[in-house]
Amino acid sequence: MSFKFFILFISLLVPTFISAQIHSPSEACDTSFIVINNIKLEGNKRTKDRIILRELSIDPGDTILKKDLEPLLIKTRNRIFNTGLFLKADIILIGDSTVRELEIVVKERLFTYPLPILSLADRNFNEWWHTRNHDLSRIDYGINFIKKNVRGMNETLRLKVNAGFSTKAELTYTFPYLDLKQRIGLVLFAGIIQNKKIPYQTLENELAFFEGKNFVRRRITGSLTLSYRRKFYEFHSLSLGFFANRISDSIAELNPDYFLNQRVRQNYLDLKYTFTYDRRDITYYPLNGFYIKAEVDKQGLLDADDVNIFSVKTEGSVYKPLGKGFFVAAGSALKYSTPSKQPYYNIRGLGYMKDYISGYELFVIDGSSYSLLKSNIKYRLFKTEKKLGFLPTEKIRSIPLTLYLKTYFDTGYVVDHTNIPGNAILANQWLWGGGAGFDLVTYYDLVFRFEYSINKQLQTGLFFSLKAAI
Repeated sequence: MSFKFFILFISLLVPTFISAQIHSPSEACDTSFIVINNIKLEGNKRTKDRIILRELSIDPGDTILKKDLEPLLIKTRNRIFNTGLFLKADIILIGDSTVRELEIVVKERLFTYPLPILSLADRNFNEWWHTRNHDLSRIDYGINFIKKNVRGMNETLRLKVNAGFSTKAELTYTFPYLDLKQRIGLVLFAGIIQNKKIPYQTLENELAFFEGKNFVRRRITGSLTLSYRRKFYEFHSLSLGFFANRISDSIAELNPDYFLNQRVRQNYLDLKYTFTYDRRDITYYPLNGFYIKAEVDKQGLLDADDVNIFSVKTEGSVYKPLGKGFFVAAGSALKYSTPSKQPYYNIRGLGYMKDYISGYELFVIDGSSYSLLKSNIKYRLFKTEKKLGFLPTEKIRSIPLTLYLKTYFDTGYVVDHTNIPGNAILANQWLWGGGAGFDLVTYYDLVFRFEYSINKQLQTGLFFSLKAAI
């Protein structure tokens, strides 16, 4: 079944690659060119020039065929925008002769801001609204202090502290580049999370919660991640992490498989390698390009570790403009992990993060392995920009708004060898879901999705999300 999805995914990519290579005879015969004699940067008040120049595939003195110029400038602009440092990035050619100057004009984002945390403890808004009856006690509140572009080098400091449903403290520091060639990076992370109420079991493909008077679960974790960016679109990372988890006796009694063998402690090291090849135009809401990700993860490195799980996961997506405001996208995810018997806390099937089937937002499907295919076609209704003069800073006064009408279809399969009754309704069978809706895309990577879906069981519902589906 996974092999079929792989063939389908490759079949989606091939037309994209082929179409990208086709040029008309007139384009092939056009040998006119320009020479870039200088590159000028404007608007980067805090960002170091080298951070922007790292994204360029053009150097002073380069000769560029005119037929290649427009796609090259579009790709360069998108790479600059995808650094996450700018609200806008424009590239202008100055001069009308063969020799031109390249001017890059950027508009920087806000880099320092304390964001109030008001987030849901549940997997998504729909589970909180429908299954948990929009219970306000299931909301986390606190502060997320973010300092981006530290030293003008695109480094990020993030401190998150919250209370409410969960008590959490997390600290992350990201160095995107440690070396002069700007290829090697480092991410440091440390965190502690404590809960008085946690999901201890899956019943009828829904998470069943237990609440205690004191904390019933505590998680302490830390990690060091080395990254390597060999080319513009190619990323490698190697992460070493440690996990020290503890649950109350009550959780272990309710579900002896939570950590397996009725354990109340779970300590282990984790080693994960990730490869990413990202040719999407705009990463948070792509309309053109493709994306490939492969991940190999080993949980439990020492004999004394309480976990021993090996997993491989691949993801891929392709995006294509069809013309006249129409766009199509498709994505797949495949996961295999072993052994089949895993701690309930560590096992992840469909229903978490972006790996879900439309129409099943209220459910989880646990399993050691799964296949998922998502697709959509959409039409751009309008694209505009609103000016709000009353906002305190010029960096947020211009609000871009784009609205898409879309239809979508997903299908997936979760392999569960444990045959747990609470998971059996939806596991080990093909599921599908689809529907229609709207995507509203605005600034600071915000996407508002409104969808009306139907699934294989003919259940229907209106669902809301804050991220792109593919």
